[in-house]
Amino acid sequence: PPPGMTLNEKSVMFTGDNIPVHPHVYSNGHICLSILTEDWSPALSVQSVCLSIISMLSSCKEKRRPPDNSFYVRTCNKNPKKTKWWYHDQFILMKI
Repeated sequence: PPPGMTLNEKSVMFTGDNIPVHPHVYSNGHICLSILTEDWSPALSVQSVCLSIISMLSSCKEKRRPPDNSFYVRTCNKNPKKTKWWYHDQFILMKI
């Protein structure tokens, strides 16, 4: 990051036309992954965040969007860090 800016100030999301289809990836590119929100630590490097995302994507058993994808994409903030995610076991719920 540029001097004076920490990774904590960054948002992580997919962009472009080929956003992965995954139960924790919304069609607008937002990623529901705890290390991107409340489990964030300044000790996390770009490499460790990327590895976590790759691991999440590669362990997917069923390619599908999150059940609330349409609602979330219509109503969410453009900044994924503004979403309050609820994590419950293997299921993800979001709160807007």
